[in-house]
Amino acid sequence: MTTLPWRNPARTHVPDGTVPMRSTGPLRIQTLGDFVVTRGDVPVELGQHQARDLLAILICAQGPVHRDKLIEWLWPHLPEERALSTLYSTVYTLRQRLEPGRTHSAALSFVRSDGEAYRLDWQRDDDLDVSEFMRRTQVALRPLPAETRLERLQAAEAAYTGPFLPQWPYADWAAVCRAEVEEAYQAVASELAGAYAEAGQTTAAVALYRR
Repeated sequence: MTTLPWRNPARTHVPDGTVPMRSTGPLRIQTLGDFVVTRGDVPVELGQHQARDLLAILICAQGPVHRDKLIEWLWPHLPEERALSTLYSTVYTLRQRLEPGRTHSAALSFVRSDGEAYRLDWQRDDDLDVSEFMRRTQVALRPLPAETRLERLQAAEAAYTGPFLPQWPYADWAAVCRAEVEEAYQAVASELAGAYAEAGQTTAAVALYRR
């Protein structure tokens, strides 16, 4: 199992080699069981549904997403010129919602432009819950001593707080990621139930098997 590439390891560097950090604090995004964005401890109101859709798509993306693909997913019935205008407006709105009062250029925004494509530029202190779940799953499914294995499986199972992006259950752009997350959870739950059974914790094992 491979970790989904929702975190971009690249960092944007200014000429002196330092990494520019956001003055607005780290972003924390919940995608499991709900879709919630906070900046520091403050909830972020994304406003128009197009901005929420765009952020969710970019979270799912395996890399930069070309503007034509975004338009195909979000505004397939609009004329090209109007669709482009709507995309630019939505990107602007999303940037302002995520980083209000931002003083640095759009090139250093969380929502980055790569030519005619867009991607998310995660920084060191940003947090994405599904990325943490997938990381814990990878660790838990490795060959481990029984006691350590049970502990790691419990940690991975606890990190799963519900279906991935439940507000978009039928979106084509989320299908691959959703399937991988659900497959990971099923693997963790199955292994954890087995570990409970081996440890004599039958009630816990039965509860997981019933799920």
